[in-house]
Amino acid sequence: MKTNVRRQVTMLLAVGAVVLSGAAVFQAKVSERASAPAIQKVVIAAKRMTATEKLVFDLQNSAMQTVVIRAKRLTAAEKQAIDQMTTPSIATNARAATKA
Repeated sequence: MKTNVRRQVTMLLAVGAVVLSGAAVFQAKVSERASAPAIQKVVIAAKRMTATEKLVFDLQNSAMQTVVIRAKRLTAAEKQAIDQMTTPSIATNARAATKA
């Protein structure tokens, strides 16, 4: 009788450990999927191309390209921070291009 009870307790503990470890693995996989990937930020500064430069560029790059642009309106503090990080001519050109 004592052997039977010990066996049942041992089996109960083993089953409980299996269930808890399975739940922990499932929870870890769910939390991995839930975390959003970091959004990459890119700053593009370019000079305005002439008509000839545009034509040469178009002829050299004849393959189809897809460009996705996502932007938000900057606050005055953000504009000032960008001005401090970049050279004045690039920041001025960027601001002039957004106003146009």
